[in-house]
Amino acid sequence: MMSRSKSRSRSSVRKTKSRSVSRSKSVKRSKSRSKSRSKTRTIAVLKPGMLTSFGYHIDLPMKERHTALKKAYKAYGYSKLIKRLNILVVYNKYKHPEIASIAHKDMEFIQKLEDEKRE
Repeated sequence: MMSRSKSRSRSSVRKTKSRSVSRSKSVKRSKSRSKSRSKTRTIAVLKPGMLTSFGYHIDLPMKERHTALKKAYKAYGYSKLIKRLNILVVYNKYKHPEIASIAHKDMEFIQKLEDEKRE
């Protein structure tokens, strides 16, 4: 009877050894992946006054916001303005979803302007 118990313990030891080896490899892989992702995923800091200098405020009515966005579009261009509005959307997504939805609608407005310009 003792020989059977010894053989069982040996087999269980072998299984745990092989499992631990495979776990350590997967852990090493995930660490290297997370390091490369953290470097590339950064968001710029929103500079105060960039859009307000043209009269843009989130709490303004839609027509006034759109006229201010048209002025900013002429001054900064499409990509810079979309990036700034996207920052507003991302920063306010969870704490102030109504502000994020307004900024997202303004992004769509600028995208329509760009599409009309290209046609």
